[in-house]
Amino acid sequence: MNRRQQDNSYGTICAKLCAVRWRHRFEHGYDPGVTAHHALLLRGIRRFTNPVVKQQPLSPSLLRQIYTLLDIYRPKYQLLWGGLLLAYFFLLRRSEYLYIGKKFHPFVLRLSDIQFCDNEGQAIKPRKASIVGILLRGAKNNQFGREEFRFQHASGDSLLCPVRAARWIKTAAKRLGTRPDEPALKMGDSGGVSSGQVAKIIKAAATKAGLDASRFSTHSVRIGGATKLLNAGADRLVIKLLGRCLSSCFEDYPVLTSEGTAGLSKLMCR
Repeated sequence: MNRRQQDNSYGTICAKLCAVRWRHRFEHGYDPGVTAHHALLLRGIRRFTNPVVKQQPLSPSLLRQIYTLLDIYRPKYQLLWGGLLLAYFFLLRRSEYLYIGKKFHPFVLRLSDIQFCDNEGQAIKPRKASIVGILLRGAKNNQFGREEFRFQHASGDSLLCPVRAARWIKTAAKRLGTRPDEPALKMGDSGGVSSGQVAKIIKAAATKAGLDASRFSTHSVRIGGATKLLNAGADRLVIKLLGRCLSSCFEDYPVLTSEGTAGLSKLMCR
């Protein structure tokens, strides 16, 4: 049973058993292992555990819906909107840009990490930029802080554009007095744009669109960007590098949409 008095899932039980085994090995040099009886019990638990509910991707139409729910003239919503779009276009994890719990992670995106460039890659004023670049100082799967640069060109869309997203962040940061070395989505002494705020606005947009809000979360942002790239025909290696995945596990994120299956029926009739 967990704190909500609900049965633990198969995945949770396996994770706890792994922690127990590690503790025994670390402190006593003994690995209790898993007996045949344990393995049989785990197989039974797995059968009766409900399948994992996969989160749904954030689509461009939902992003536009979110925009209508924001008072974009207020700095905190400018930060939220800009951060959400940057995360979508750069496939960011929530820990890489959001305020989680009571802190920002050490590798969070900082204001000085956002740079504007022209088509030649030279630094330029935000209003004249056609490319935005961000410096990533680390991630959950990169605890040693290997720095990486990622760039995105202007999309040409009047609303959904990575360059415009970065401008919103810079504009709000200036009004809030954020220093260059501080997290890009920091909001004074109140912390910053939180994962809870982002999840709430995503769920509100999903509900307004007639979708199941429980299937959407902050992870939907990263899934959404990967899904759109996959269904638009982007190379898998590009998606892997953009999302900074160290393995091919990213292939579990995207969802095959109708856009991705367009023309397949014709191919199957030849």
